[in-house]
Amino acid sequence: MIMKLSVENNMLIVKSAGLAVTVAVALSACTGGTQQTPDDQQQQTQVVPQSGVVESQTQIASVPSTDRGTGEQLPAQPSLLEHRIIYFEYDSAEVGIVDLSVVEAHARYLLDNPGITVLLEGHADERGSNEYNIALGEQRALSVAKIMQLLGVQNGQLRTVSYGEERPQDAGSNEASWAQNRRVELRY
Repeated sequence: MIMKLSVENNMLIVKSAGLAVTVAVALSACTGGTQQTPDDQQQQTQVVPQSGVVESQTQIASVPSTDRGTGEQLPAQPSLLEHRIIYFEYDSAEVGIVDLSVVEAHARYLLDNPGITVLLEGHADERGSNEYNIALGEQRALSVAKIMQLLGVQNGQLRTVSYGEERPQDAGSNEASWAQNRRVELRY
Protein backbone atom coordinates (compact mmCIF):
# COMPACT_ATOMS: atom_id res chain seq x y z
CA MET A 1 0.00 0.00 0.00
CA ILE A 2 2.73 2.49 0.89
CA MET A 3 4.75 1.64 -2.23
CA LYS A 4 1.60 1.92 -4.36
CA LEU A 5 0.85 5.32 -2.82
CA SER A 6 4.34 6.60 -3.61
CA VAL A 7 4.22 5.41 -7.21
CA GLU A 8 0.71 6.77 -7.75
CA ASN A 9 1.59 10.11 -6.15
CA ASN A 10 4.72 10.42 -8.26
CA MET A 11 2.68 9.69 -11.37
CA LEU A 12 0.14 12.33 -10.35
CA ILE A 13 2.88 14.87 -9.76
CA VAL A 14 4.41 14.09 -13.13
CA LYS A 15 1.02 14.50 -14.84
CA SER A 16 0.37 17.79 -13.00
CA ALA A 17 3.88 19.02 -13.70
CA GLY A 18 3.57 18.11 -17.37
CA LEU A 19 0.34 20.05 -17.67
CA ALA A 20 1.85 22.93 -15.73
CA VAL A 21 4.93 22.98 -17.96
CA THR A 22 2.66 23.23 -20.99
CA VAL A 23 0.84 26.16 -19.40
CA ALA A 24 4.12 27.79 -18.33
CA VAL A 25 5.63 27.48 -21.80
CA ALA A 26 2.52 28.98 -23.35
CA LEU A 27 2.53 31.83 -20.84
CA SER A 28 6.23 32.36 -21.26
CA ALA A 29 5.82 32.69 -25.00
CA CYS A 30 3.05 35.26 -24.49
CA THR A 31 4.48 37.24 -21.60
CA GLY A 32 8.23 36.71 -21.80
CA GLY A 33 8.21 34.95 -18.40
CA THR A 34 11.25 33.46 -16.76
CA GLN A 35 11.87 29.89 -15.77
CA GLN A 36 13.23 28.74 -12.47
CA THR A 37 16.56 26.95 -12.58
CA PRO A 38 17.32 23.93 -10.39
CA ASP A 39 19.62 26.17 -8.31
CA ASP A 40 16.60 28.35 -7.44
CA GLN A 41 14.61 25.41 -6.14
CA GLN A 42 14.82 24.42 -2.53
CA GLN A 43 14.62 20.91 -1.13
CA GLN A 44 11.38 20.30 0.72
CA THR A 45 11.19 18.44 3.99
CA GLN A 46 8.12 17.51 5.95
CA VAL A 47 7.20 17.76 9.57
CA VAL A 48 4.34 15.71 10.94
CA PRO A 49 3.21 17.29 14.20
CA GLN A 50 1.13 15.32 16.69
CA SER A 51 -2.00 16.77 15.07
CA GLY A 52 -1.27 14.68 11.97
CA VAL A 53 -1.09 17.78 9.76
CA VAL A 54 1.78 17.75 7.29
CA GLU A 55 3.50 21.04 6.49
CA SER A 56 6.21 21.77 3.93
CA GLN A 57 9.24 23.42 5.49
CA THR A 58 10.51 25.46 2.52
CA GLN A 59 7.94 28.14 3.04
CA ILE A 60 7.77 31.08 5.40
CA ALA A 61 6.30 31.01 8.89
CA SER A 62 3.34 33.41 8.58
CA VAL A 63 0.36 33.56 6.27
CA PRO A 64 -0.82 37.11 5.64
CA SER A 65 -4.34 37.73 4.41
CA THR A 66 -6.95 40.42 4.43
CA ASP A 67 -8.21 39.11 7.73
CA ARG A 68 -4.92 37.66 9.01
CA GLY A 69 -2.43 40.44 8.89
CA THR A 70 -1.17 42.35 5.86
CA GLY A 71 -4.10 44.61 5.12
CA GLU A 72 -3.47 43.91 1.42
CA GLN A 73 -6.69 43.52 -0.49
CA LEU A 74 -7.35 41.40 -3.52
CA PRO A 75 -8.89 43.35 -6.42
CA ALA A 76 -12.52 44.32 -5.72
CA GLN A 77 -13.79 43.62 -9.23
CA PRO A 78 -15.22 40.17 -9.95
CA SER A 79 -12.42 38.00 -11.22
CA LEU A 80 -10.84 34.59 -11.06
CA LEU A 81 -9.13 35.72 -7.85
CA GLU A 82 -12.48 35.41 -6.08
CA HIS A 83 -12.26 31.66 -6.63
CA ARG A 84 -10.18 30.34 -3.75
CA ILE A 85 -10.96 26.63 -3.95
CA ILE A 86 -9.54 24.14 -6.45
CA TYR A 87 -11.49 20.87 -6.61
CA PHE A 88 -10.06 17.46 -7.50
CA GLU A 89 -11.33 14.19 -8.86
CA TYR A 90 -11.47 11.11 -6.66
CA ASP A 91 -8.01 9.82 -5.69
CA SER A 92 -6.29 12.47 -7.81
CA ALA A 93 -3.86 15.33 -7.21
CA GLU A 94 -4.05 16.56 -10.80
CA VAL A 95 -5.35 20.11 -11.25
CA GLY A 96 -8.18 20.01 -13.76
CA ILE A 97 -8.12 22.09 -16.93
CA VAL A 98 -11.05 24.18 -15.67
CA ASP A 99 -9.12 25.23 -12.55
CA LEU A 100 -5.85 26.06 -14.31
CA SER A 101 -7.09 29.56 -15.13
CA VAL A 102 -7.85 30.13 -11.43
CA VAL A 103 -4.37 28.94 -10.42
CA GLU A 104 -2.86 31.11 -13.16
CA ALA A 105 -4.77 34.20 -11.94
CA HIS A 106 -3.54 33.68 -8.38
CA ALA A 107 0.01 33.13 -9.65
CA ARG A 108 -0.17 36.42 -11.58
CA TYR A 109 -1.43 38.18 -8.45
CA LEU A 110 1.47 36.78 -6.43
CA LEU A 111 3.96 37.77 -9.14
CA ASP A 112 2.57 41.31 -9.10
CA ASN A 113 2.69 41.39 -5.27
CA PRO A 114 5.94 39.76 -4.15
CA GLY A 115 5.32 40.66 -0.49
CA ILE A 116 2.13 38.59 -0.34
CA THR A 117 2.05 34.90 0.63
CA VAL A 118 -0.61 32.26 0.26
CA LEU A 119 -1.33 29.11 2.25
CA LEU A 120 -2.41 26.18 0.09
CA GLU A 121 -4.53 23.89 2.27
CA GLY A 122 -4.88 20.36 0.91
CA HIS A 123 -7.98 18.33 1.80
CA ALA A 124 -9.39 14.88 1.06
CA ASP A 125 -12.73 13.17 1.51
CA GLU A 126 -13.31 10.66 4.30
CA ARG A 127 -12.60 7.57 2.24
CA GLY A 128 -9.19 5.97 2.81
CA SER A 129 -7.01 5.83 5.89
CA ASN A 130 -6.02 8.98 7.78
CA GLU A 131 -2.40 8.58 6.61
CA TYR A 132 -3.44 8.15 2.99
CA ASN A 133 -5.70 11.21 3.12
CA ILE A 134 -2.98 13.35 4.72
CA ALA A 135 -0.61 12.31 1.90
CA LEU A 136 -3.24 12.94 -0.78
CA GLY A 137 -4.10 16.36 0.65
CA GLU A 138 -0.40 17.21 0.65
CA GLN A 139 0.01 16.09 -2.97
CA ARG A 140 -2.95 18.26 -3.98
CA ALA A 141 -1.47 21.33 -2.27
CA LEU A 142 1.95 20.63 -3.78
CA SER A 143 0.42 20.25 -7.26
CA VAL A 144 -1.07 23.74 -7.05
CA ALA A 145 2.21 25.09 -5.63
CA LYS A 146 4.22 23.45 -8.42
CA ILE A 147 2.08 25.06 -11.11
CA MET A 148 2.49 28.44 -9.45
CA GLN A 149 6.25 27.94 -9.19
CA LEU A 150 6.42 27.00 -12.87
CA LEU A 151 4.63 30.26 -13.61
CA GLY A 152 7.33 32.16 -11.70
CA VAL A 153 6.00 32.47 -8.15
CA GLN A 154 8.81 32.31 -5.60
CA ASN A 155 8.90 29.49 -3.03
CA GLY A 156 8.84 32.07 -0.23
CA GLN A 157 5.36 33.17 -1.27
CA LEU A 158 3.89 29.68 -0.93
CA ARG A 159 3.11 27.55 2.11
CA THR A 160 1.43 24.19 1.97
CA VAL A 161 -0.38 22.20 4.60
CA SER A 162 -2.48 19.05 4.48
CA TYR A 163 -5.50 18.48 6.66
CA GLY A 164 -6.49 15.25 4.94
CA GLU A 165 -10.07 14.43 5.92
CA GLU A 166 -9.96 16.42 9.18
CA ARG A 167 -11.68 19.61 7.95
CA PRO A 168 -14.53 18.62 5.63
CA GLN A 169 -16.38 21.36 3.79
CA ASP A 170 -19.48 19.12 3.73
CA ALA A 171 -20.09 16.60 6.52
CA GLY A 172 -22.24 14.28 4.39
CA SER A 173 -21.21 10.77 3.35
CA ASN A 174 -22.21 10.76 -0.30
CA GLU A 175 -20.59 11.60 -3.63
CA ALA A 176 -21.79 15.22 -3.64
CA SER A 177 -20.28 15.79 -0.18
CA TRP A 178 -17.06 13.98 -1.01
CA ALA A 179 -16.65 16.08 -4.18
CA GLN A 180 -16.77 19.25 -2.02
CA ASN A 181 -14.15 17.84 0.33
CA ARG A 182 -11.54 16.97 -2.34
CA ARG A 183 -9.97 20.40 -2.60
CA VAL A 184 -7.16 22.89 -2.08
CA GLU A 185 -8.13 26.16 -0.44
CA LEU A 186 -6.04 29.28 -1.07
CA ARG A 187 -5.75 31.42 2.09
CA TYR A 188 -4.13 34.85 1.87
